[in-house]
Amino acid sequence: MTPTQRGLLNLSPSNISSTFGFTKYLSRSSIGSAFVWNCRAMGTRMNDELFTYTSGRFLYNEQRRLEERRVNFNIAALKHAAEKHVGRGKITNLRKLAEGGFNRVFLLTTEDGFQAVAKVPYMITVPKRYTTASEVATTDLLRSKGIPVPRILGWSADPNNSVGAEYIIMEKASGIPLEKRWFNLSKQQRHHLVTSLVDIETKIFDIPFGHFGSIYYRNDVPSNLQQDLYAESTDPAMSSADERFCIGPTTDYMFWYGKRAELGIDRGPCNDFQTGPSLP
Repeated sequence: MTPTQRGLLNLSPSNISSTFGFTKYLSRSSIGSAFVWNCRAMGTRMNDELFTYTSGRFLYNEQRRLEERRVNFNIAALKHAAEKHVGRGKITNLRKLAEGGFNRVFLLTTEDGFQAVAKVPYMITVPKRYTTASEVATTDLLRSKGIPVPRILGWSADPNNSVGAEYIIMEKASGIPLEKRWFNLSKQQRHHLVTSLVDIETKIFDIPFGHFGSIYYRNDVPSNLQQDLYAESTDPAMSSADERFCIGPTTDYMFWYGKRAELGIDRGPCNDFQTGPSLP
């Protein structure tokens, strides 16, 4: 018996013929050839699901919307990259975990059972390179401030890498999704939970950012598009500890969508909202 997507498939010659629509007069060799062909076709379909959007339908322009969310990449290369970044041996399983507005998320499992997450942005996710680079730097900065976010294990903002797409590999967040527990929590437990979220937000708002824009590592942004992470009045010790970060152009989707990416507009960084970037 061999597992399939819908259960167990009996691979005895008599059952193969009925399963794949063959008659009992087919020879064993022809059955074997047809079975191999069907297995390859099944594998192709399963791989194709990794590249395409399968989480919903669109009311109009569906073909265009689906094409925008298609991302072809080298599966073996992504596994190899994950093996290098995770450092826990071979990746024995890669499956689609979720699809959001801008990324496709995959669950990676190593031979010792460790799990990590890989994120691959859609074709429509803009700005290219900057979005991935900024997400990695922002996550790293927040983690250094005690914010409970997953650790980044490896990443690439170069779509011309061996994988053939930008990617981020990070720890899989532990725990149980809140949606599965919320309605079973007591009023006191809910209050404690919401309070803890406010505490996290307070830590973020207490970071003395000095400019408007998005967060990057200095090495990922041209020097003429960099501003210091913090305001001039910030404790020098804090500024020194986070010297590798900077504020660069905003990655706000609305400044880059469609033809807007071709416009020579100011996307930051800037000192304040009044002098900041504005949409045409």
